[in-house]
Amino acid sequence: MDDGAVRRRRPRARTRGLTLVEVMLTSAVLAIGMIALVHTFSQAQAGMRSSRLKTAALRIAEQRLERLSTLPVSRLAGCAGPALGCRTSMTSLAPVLGNVGTFLCTQNVDEMGFVDPTAVTAGQFRVDTSVLAHPDPRQQAGAMILSVSVCWTPIPGFVEQVQLQRLLVPEV
Repeated sequence: MDDGAVRRRRPRARTRGLTLVEVMLTSAVLAIGMIALVHTFSQAQAGMRSSRLKTAALRIAEQRLERLSTLPVSRLAGCAGPALGCRTSMTSLAPVLGNVGTFLCTQNVDEMGFVDPTAVTAGQFRVDTSVLAHPDPRQQAGAMILSVSVCWTPIPGFVEQVQLQRLLVPEV
């Protein structure tokens, strides 16, 4: 070998591993994916909660409607309320309906168990019951429209409502 000869440097073999830029880019992509996953999960939870509350409200309304439908029309309490139900807008509840005897035309209940319309309870659902004469007495003489509205507030400042109605015709 000639000492005076120029030595050629061999290029170094690239060491295995990731550069700092690659690690940062991978971390950023994973972080964005995790944020999207957490957001999707929270949206799914909110949707399930809303669905559970709506199902409970429908069950309460059906229960009240069925119980009152078994009574003769002449024995129904004369609760008079607005046809729109227990809310006046998406953000406000209608005024509380008055009681008729021991029958509570407006009642607050929870989602558990049987709802007795003469029992005073506290709960997250407001139930308004109205019994109004049929709008066309010539067509349906003596018929009544039984309306049960259930309202709740899933988030502050927003009122949700389900409403069921049934036409009750007096027995001949």
